[in-house]
Amino acid sequence: MTTCGVIKMVSSPQERQRLDINADRAVALWADMYEAGKKTFAPTALATAASFFVASLTVQNTSSAPQRELAARLFLASSLVSLTIVPFTIMVMLPNINPLIATRNRILAQRTKGELTILQGAEAEQALQGIQIWKRQNLARMAIGFVSMALGTGAAALLLQ
Repeated sequence: MTTCGVIKMVSSPQERQRLDINADRAVALWADMYEAGKKTFAPTALATAASFFVASLTVQNTSSAPQRELAARLFLASSLVSLTIVPFTIMVMLPNINPLIATRNRILAQRTKGELTILQGAEAEQALQGIQIWKRQNLARMAIGFVSMALGTGAAALLLQ
């Protein structure tokens, strides 16, 4: 997700040059992708957490597998890890996201006044650096999801023994 598509186009200097994407366009493309993704990321994390929490309760009360207690704990751990995606996004990512969105909004407002290139020099570099920071933070957020998935998969595998 963070190494392909829009993210690659806006975060890779080589791709930006090849596609003739300046900082204004990079921020606008990033913001469009971000706006689309934010509608699903938190609900997916919460649904995953709820599912693994229910699984932890169900396994404790119904499974006769010898490893059911460990499986229940792994499902619970998976649920808790998945929940950390939301505070991670709010506490770690939003301080970088909010200025990028504000920059995008300023670009859109100034473009309506006929200005073609808004971000230049240090301001353009700062916006592009913000996208790079978001990319690294998003990889960390995705890693949280993968840890949750690995714990849940491990719990399910225990029940198959």
